[in-house]
Amino acid sequence: MEIEDLISIGFIKKPFGNDGFVTVVPKSSFIEIFPSFTEFFVVWKNRKVRYKTVEKCHSHKNKIKIKFKDINSKKAAFELKKAEIMIAKEDLQSPYLDNYDHPKIIKGYKVFSCQNDTFFGSVKDTLFTAAHPILIISSPNDKEILIPLVDNFVTKIDDKKQKIFIKTIPGLIDAN
Repeated sequence: MEIEDLISIGFIKKPFGNDGFVTVVPKSSFIEIFPSFTEFFVVWKNRKVRYKTVEKCHSHKNKIKIKFKDINSKKAAFELKKAEIMIAKEDLQSPYLDNYDHPKIIKGYKVFSCQNDTFFGSVKDTLFTAAHPILIISSPNDKEILIPLVDNFVTKIDDKKQKIFIKTIPGLIDAN
């Protein structure tokens, strides 16, 4: 397996406590699936990869606290700081995950209004925030439009046609 076969679902922010726990900041709604995994790939910026087994995992204030089996001190946990937590792309078929939870999958999708089929542009990227992901849409006139990736705005994602349908409210598109 190569790094290109992996998908980042979060990153290690810092140690938590003195017994080897780390604080993980999850991407998008991946917070929901962390407890279902017992192993992760830990990947540093220099592309060093380690496969780690989870001893304990729980959520705490929109972050994840993980204790890996071989990390038993704050010093050892500190060595994991800024590393990415990754899973195999094939694990995205998990029932806990929808296809649009990772930006590589929806990049390039066309975005339309569900009310009148107006074309707004194509997904350029996804911005991950603490609250929810935000679609960055490049409009035909090269304007960036930001749309929250939440049910209130995104009504349908058609993976076969690579289309996303959004419900607009007055000012949402103009505010961008």
